[in-house]
Amino acid sequence: MVVLYGIFTGLIFGVVPISVRHALYRYPDAEAGSAILLVFGFLMVGSVAAVRGEFPALCCCWPFFLVGFLVPGAMQFTAVLAVQAAGASRASVLISTAPILSATLAIV
Repeated sequence: MVVLYGIFTGLIFGVVPISVRHALYRYPDAEAGSAILLVFGFLMVGSVAAVRGEFPALCCCWPFFLVGFLVPGAMQFTAVLAVQAAGASRASVLISTAPILSATLAIV
């Protein structure tokens, strides 16, 4: 099952820059597009946590919230701007560094 999750993650990492580039052709506002992606992701994760009843105490998880805000949040905004400026194939190199940055900040 873990191998299937890895394959699915690799597929998504490859499809995201291409679909962002396609969306930027129709709607060239990169800032609004990245904000919509972030809000959608936050609502999706929050709704799953609400359904499962897994809301930890906020005093314990603020460092994880901060890292989650910095890496995926800032990375999504930067990635959309990179796709707009450089194209999907070159920007995918930047997008693929998000897990490495997340792991590094989590270890620190």
